[in-house]
This record gives sequence, C-alpha cells and structure tokens, in this order.
Amino acid sequence: ELLMAADERDKEILFFRLWARREALIKAAGMSVADSSAPAVSSDRAFYAGTEWDIKDIMIPETDGMLAALCMPAGHFSENILAVNI
Repeated sequence: ELLMAADERDKEILFFRLWARREALIKAAGMSVADSSAPAVSSDRAFYAGTEWDIKDIMIPETDGMLAALCMPAGHFSENILAVNI
C-alpha cells in the first residue's frame, strides 16, 4: 500500500528502506529470508516468531541516501547505540 501511493523516486527509497527493515527483523529472529510469514515492517514495532521487536532505521552518514536497519527485542534500544561510525 505504501509503495503504491508513493511517487517513483520515493517508491525506490521506500522499497529499499522496507527491505532493510524486513531483513533486520528476520535475521534478528533467526529466521530465513525465505519466510513469507514475516509481518509488515512499516512501523517501529512488530510481533514475529513469538517476540515483540523494535526496528530502527540507520542513516549512514556521508553516503547518497544509503541506509540500514537495526532490530532488537522490544525495550532493548538505547539512543546511544544508534550512532554509527564509518
């Protein structure tokens, strides 16, 4: 739904943002990327594989919009762990 409503440039950015978030969730849960039962990852919290997860976007500095995502069990994030040095 989100992808369908976006314009072409935003659609590409959103696709890769959601891809990174989904992959972070699946890997954090120890599941396979082939698992089609993974939930939507457009919000910052998801329930998957019996656990509630927090998902955060990471903007990588000094790149042309490169991003990543980090996923941890709900309640385990601290703002100071979201700083990324390259």
